[in-house]
Amino acid sequence: MYESVRPAGVIVAAPQECIFLAMRALLKPGDHVVVTYPGYQSLYQVALSMGCQVDRWEAELAEDGGARFDVGAFKALLRPTTHLVVFNIPHNPTGALPSAHEWGQLVEACRGVDAHTG
Repeated sequence: MYESVRPAGVIVAAPQECIFLAMRALLKPGDHVVVTYPGYQSLYQVALSMGCQVDRWEAELAEDGGARFDVGAFKALLRPTTHLVVFNIPHNPTGALPSAHEWGQLVEACRGVDAHTG
């Protein structure tokens, strides 16, 4: 229908459209995705609707009563077939934010499986 539209002619107006377009470009059915949870529904639902396998890296209760994400739990979710990792950080709705050291561990873990990150 739009055979003559070039990438420069595509306009995206909302985060949900960006999420949809990025996932359609990066993923195919059967790909493995890890996503922070809870979070914006499109961050996991778009991948699920495409037939991807989605694991949720779930927030845990921190000692101070806030939320935190355990790096060890994240690493346990990764597979050699993990194709995309979605970080919703600073985390909405909890506000959780990994330390600089934890970010380093997360980045290295993603590099270890050659996953796209976003």
